[in-house]
Amino acid sequence: MLYKSLFIFILLSFFILFSAFAAIGPPIEKQNSPHESYFSKACEYQKNNQYEKAIIFYKKAIAIKSDDYASYKNIGYCMAKIEKYDKAIQNYKKALELNSNLIMIHKNIGEIFIKKGDIEKAKIEYNKLKKTKPNEAEQLLEKIKSYQLSQQE
Repeated sequence: MLYKSLFIFILLSFFILFSAFAAIGPPIEKQNSPHESYFSKACEYQKNNQYEKAIIFYKKAIAIKSDDYASYKNIGYCMAKIEKYDKAIQNYKKALELNSNLIMIHKNIGEIFIKKGDIEKAKIEYNKLKKTKPNEAEQLLEKIKSYQLSQQE
């Protein structure tokens, strides 16, 4: 009888414990900060080639976190896509100012200078890139040479 009562007590205890967990529900997910929400929304717009909308949300993210180099880098990308090259370069340079490890930005800036027809500045970016990313530097150099050949024709 004692074992039966103990068994029923343990069974009821487990039932109450599991019922309490079921009533509480799953753990609450971490809420994104406003900065994270703006950045995520901007990335979504960028992914869908809605560059103007992406830029708006990256700027909102920067308004909250002024040292957000990723947003500056992505604004540079979006600006280049909509052919606002001077603004693209400006944002890429701000990203580099905040994070000097973003070496590949030199390739992006170099490609913009090629599009603008400024080969001398493209070569400067090539020289910055070749120290740490020689393969990407060679790709940029090939684009420079290709542009120069197209101008000779």
